[in-house]
Amino acid sequence: MRIAAAIVWALALTGTAHAQRTTSSPDWPLFASKLIPHCRIELADMDANRHSTGDAFQQGLCEGVVVTTIYHLFSPPHVTAVICPPANVVNNQALRVLVRYADAHPQELNDDVRTLAIRAFKQAWPCAKKPASP
Repeated sequence: MRIAAAIVWALALTGTAHAQRTTSSPDWPLFASKLIPHCRIELADMDANRHSTGDAFQQGLCEGVVVTTIYHLFSPPHVTAVICPPANVVNNQALRVLVRYADAHPQELNDDVRTLAIRAFKQAWPCAKKPASP
């Protein structure tokens, strides 16, 4: 019984600490300024075909943002594609698009990296506009 109570107490404390962390908190992990440096390391590791040389969690988070953003803007069959990446685009190509966009737009580094990824992919891979029907 004491072990169960200790687990419940630990989970309650963890939940409270997590609930206090918001997108406006200075320690929000998805600020582009905090995550883009890890994206650069991940890109270098991918290009060199080596295991993580930095913070593996942060690098994985960066790659997860890229993959998830592409999926949600392009893949679902029930929505109109917002981006049109080239066929067979791979993760390091998408990561490179994000890092280059961040380098070209340093004024946006205080934004959420997910928002930055959306902007980067829309700029890099716009969908062709369909001609108006008569």
